[in-house]
Amino acid sequence: DDLVILKRAVQLIKRYRDIAYEKTPDLKPISIVLTTLAALHYNGQQSVNDAILGILDGIIASIPAYGRLRVHNPTNKLEDLSERWEDEPELYRAFVSGMKEFRARWIELNQQRGIPNVKQALEKMFGERVAKDVVGDYMKALDSSRLSGELGIEKGSGIITSAYSAGSSIPRNTFDGDA
Repeated sequence: DDLVILKRAVQLIKRYRDIAYEKTPDLKPISIVLTTLAALHYNGQQSVNDAILGILDGIIASIPAYGRLRVHNPTNKLEDLSERWEDEPELYRAFVSGMKEFRARWIELNQQRGIPNVKQALEKMFGERVAKDVVGDYMKALDSSRLSGELGIEKGSGIITSAYSAGSSIPRNTFDGDA
């Protein structure tokens, strides 16, 4: 559901912001600006991962070469939600560099291999609690897929995939010592 994906993407963007600006809270972009930009640049991606990348790409692409980005209230186009950037350019510079940094870290996260590496990258970006929850949810989903016979191993590579594409499923482990 698009609304659920967008909502989760906004939550993660705000959580990243909170962690990234923990030591400089005065430079932290305000929620209404982040939420408005996320809604503006969300294009119906079907995963939170793709939604965040699309939103970050859209935000970065909309940053003008000169001047500053203006974020207007969607219900009142005359209201500039980002007007404080006019009088405090250091806030705008922090926003721009923060969005570019977030995008770079998001791409780096997607390139991680192995649960420990993914968890470590998630902790840096979102904090220990979020990383623990994400890895826990992933492990539960993986176990559920294995128990239902939907999980397989790709021949030759050992990559875990769907049983359908692998051609066979990972057998259920009963822990009773029988083969």
